[in-house]
Amino acid sequence: MVCDQCKSRKAHVHVVQKVNGTTIEQYLCENCAAEFQAEDSPFSFSVHEFLKGIYYDSAQVSQQDHNRPLKVCPGCGQTYRDYQRSGLFGCPECYRTFRLVLVPLTKRIQGSVQHVGKIPVKLERVHRFEGKKQQLQSALKDAVQKEAYEKAAEIRDQIGLLNRKIEQLKEEKQ
Repeated sequence: MVCDQCKSRKAHVHVVQKVNGTTIEQYLCENCAAEFQAEDSPFSFSVHEFLKGIYYDSAQVSQQDHNRPLKVCPGCGQTYRDYQRSGLFGCPECYRTFRLVLVPLTKRIQGSVQHVGKIPVKLERVHRFEGKKQQLQSALKDAVQKEAYEKAAEIRDQIGLLNRKIEQLKEEKQ
């Protein structure tokens, strides 16, 4: 899909606005989305402010929390309150220091603490082919057990073809 603003780059951001009861949808490229977020835009937003609002619910903070001594990151000296204000950690050690607070919050927001992100297209194809190869190997084992040797030969040939494709993709990657 092409960016609705510049009409030249690929759109990666979907923006929905409600103006005077009318819903306006736009698909923007990264550059136009960055301009859209500019401070002078009446529709600007901050990802840090958004995340800060999710991670920190002021209604949940009791008076005890305010009186408790602050835990400080030994790597950079940042406190959890500093993170709540900025939405950014100071160093990798912060993740270990504030782990007891972050893990439940991350689970609540993402549903898991394991990152499942994007992978390069070529690696994704290799991964997909390897998954298909495992399925075929299982089917091959079943066919041999059932003594369906013609079917087993077809599956063996498909596995050989997948192996060649996987090797080709791996060579292109290098």
